[in-house]
Amino acid sequence: MPVSQPCADLLVEALNQSLAFLKSDEGHFFFASLATARAITFYLGRSRLSQARELAAALLMAMIFAIVVAATESQTSKLMMAGLQCKSFEVTGNAMELTARVGDNPQSSGIK
Repeated sequence: MPVSQPCADLLVEALNQSLAFLKSDEGHFFFASLATARAITFYLGRSRLSQARELAAALLMAMIFAIVVAATESQTSKLMMAGLQCKSFEVTGNAMELTARVGDNPQSSGIK
C-alpha cells in the first residue's frame, strides 16, 4: 500500500525548506543572534541590580516572540502542518502497519 504522494510531498518539501534555511546565511545569522541575546540575557539575569534582571526578562520575551514570529511567517511551518493534517487513509494505514511490524520485530521495520 503506497503512501499518498501529495501528503509525502508536503512533508518532504517542508523538510527541504528547513534544511535550506539552516544552511543559509540568514539561518546562521538568526541563530547567532539568538545565541548572542541568550548570552547577554544570562549575564544580565545574574546581576544584583533589579533593572538588569528586568532587562534580562524583557530580552528573553523578545527572543520568544522572535521565534514565534519566524515560525508563523515561515512557509515551512504551513507545509509541515498541512502534511501532518493530511487526511489520507493510506498514510494512517501505513503508519499503523509499520508500528505493528516494528512492535513485533524491531529488526524488520520495513524501511530500506
